Amino acid sequence: GLQKGILNGWISLPSPSAPTKCGRIDIAEYEHYDDPLNGDLHEVIPGKFVALKGPKDLSGLDFLDDCSGYRAFSPNYYVDILRELNVVAVVRLNEPEYDGRPFADAGIQLHELEFDDCTAPPKTIVAAFFAAADAAHQRGGAVAVHCKAGLGRTGTLI
Repeated sequence: GLQKGILNGWISLPSPSAPTKCGRIDIAEYEHYDDPLNGDLHEVIPGKFVALKGPKDLSGLDFLDDCSGYRAFSPNYYVDILRELNVVAVVRLNEPEYDGRPFADAGIQLHELEFDDCTAPPKTIVAAFFAAADAAHQRGGAVAVHCKAGLGRTGTLI
């Protein structure tokens, strides 16, 4: 994995001219979006795959904090970030918790490939995921993938 990342230019040592860049990974940007208060998203493979926790409908708000310190984000919150990362498709793996129109309005395709948490994805879901990813990559874009927390189902398919 690490050698492949180095060969593809995704990973390298920072240079004096770009101290926060490690290949195609901007460490400052990575740490910013890694924070659960800033989106809890990760560019897993630069230019190819982004993992994030699932957006929620928040009655017009971009984000909402609850009393336990948890922050939920709406699709609107993610749109500009995903466009900056050249995301052209979003794959949702969990039950719907938002209206996908903000993504569609931004020219980002939404693929709804729901399957149960803590299970292996059915072959039909895997095939549909590969087709969506291939189509996005052929268009020169990346794919954002999420389930509820952006960990289990998301990590399984990426």
